[in-house]
Amino acid sequence: MSLVESTAAFYQRCDEITSDGSLRVALDAQEIKNHSAMAFTMGTPQMPPSDEQFNLLAQRVFGANPTVGQMSAIRRIHFESTTLVVSTIKEKVTSDGAEKGDATKRIPLAEKKQRREDQLARLSGVTMTGELDPSHMLLDLANQIHESGVIVWLAPSKCSKRDDEVQMSLKDSKSSVQVENSQLKVGPSIATPEAHWDTELKFQWCMMRRGLALDQCRVLSWHVHQHWLNYMLNLLGRPVNPGFQGIKIDQLVRADREMWTLLAQEVTGSLKMQGTVIPLDGHVTRLSTDPRVTMLLLPLPSSQRVTDAGDKPKPAVKPAPRPTPKNNSGKRKTRAERSCPEELRNYTTKVAAGQICWNYNLKDGCQLSTSGKPPKCTRGLHMCACCHKVGHSAVVCREAKKG
Repeated sequence: MSLVESTAAFYQRCDEITSDGSLRVALDAQEIKNHSAMAFTMGTPQMPPSDEQFNLLAQRVFGANPTVGQMSAIRRIHFESTTLVVSTIKEKVTSDGAEKGDATKRIPLAEKKQRREDQLARLSGVTMTGELDPSHMLLDLANQIHESGVIVWLAPSKCSKRDDEVQMSLKDSKSSVQVENSQLKVGPSIATPEAHWDTELKFQWCMMRRGLALDQCRVLSWHVHQHWLNYMLNLLGRPVNPGFQGIKIDQLVRADREMWTLLAQEVTGSLKMQGTVIPLDGHVTRLSTDPRVTMLLLPLPSSQRVTDAGDKPKPAVKPAPRPTPKNNSGKRKTRAERSCPEELRNYTTKVAAGQICWNYNLKDGCQLSTSGKPPKCTRGLHMCACCHKVGHSAVVCREAKKG
């Protein structure tokens, strides 16, 4: 909602002009509730009204014989209203305004305050303080969806709280250079707070702040958004079958992003309320059980990890290195010891003369030719792996049979 259409901003300005509230009460009785209506009470903003028109308007608002102060108040509020309307229309038709068409439309502070009070009166049991106090930036993003009719996904990182916004505004802002319409413009760089959702509790707070912001701007009802959030959070503690891992927060974010993507594809009508019904409520309720969304909330196999949540990808965890096997002496086994046959694991197959032939000490024996003393083939020494004597193998060794 723009400044010229805000009733709360108009009433606040009327009370600033007349501290007793007489101007606001009188204009409200004539059904003049915003700057836009006030600007067109006499002629058009491009044609200044005459003194006679001001007198007639003052008489209809305040009654016969209005005072000089009442005439001054009427002239002042009318001048400000026409100036705001002309400025708003000019911004829409100029090139600068066209470029800013996709920019976030901020809600007037008086309008935010009024909406907050109305929401607290409408939602019983909800306290909008601390972690549940949406930032002004989040409210402006929700308002942009309502005013433009273009559905976008509000990621958890954008659902910041008011406390972070206040603390960030206390820091000194730095100047930045930007290029607009082939011109260099120097202005303060606007820092936006970023919400953290790395734990289940922080994720819940982020989503609840988003639900309050959407409800305050009448984009989506609080109870519909909370029902979808509770459905996702209940999956986090649900037991899974063996061989599967539990539901992760990244999966909830992916499912939520997919729902809003489907909403942007399927909802083409107006997002503004029709009487007391919010059009987006029915679509969210329907898509919360859509297979295209619920399939992203299924348990994944233990060997599969979610690597892309669409907002803040989590770093992959490196597998732990396998421990190196050790021998009886406590030292790490060599490659030869690790590949030794099972029948010879208890024997020492390496002596001072060299490596003992494994095949010679097995049941089938070694068929390779030997030479030298002790006899040796290309695979090693032909001697007993048990007693280390020449002439027999471990298969017929008496010492091996005794063991």
